Amino acid sequence: MISGAAQADIGVLVISDSKGEFKTGDERGGQTREHVQFAKTLGVSKLFVVVNKMDDPTVHWSQERYDEIESKMIPFLRSSGYNV
Repeated sequence: MISGAAQADIGVLVISDSKGEFKTGDERGGQTREHVQFAKTLGVSKLFVVVNKMDDPTVHWSQERYDEIESKMIPFLRSSGYNV
């Protein structure tokens, strides 16, 4: 991931919408947060954020769940230096 990201201008961050997986990645020290910070540090100027697994039985295409993820990720992305 590091060698490829060091050469990229744009990155794609795929976030799992499954309840346990999103929480694990979003916690302090979680991989989602680490990947955002690595990308910014390595000079990736833009990130596309994709919410995956919306069809998971714990989610059922829930707009509320999507909004919850969005409300947690936007402040973190802004604090990491990305324009949202």
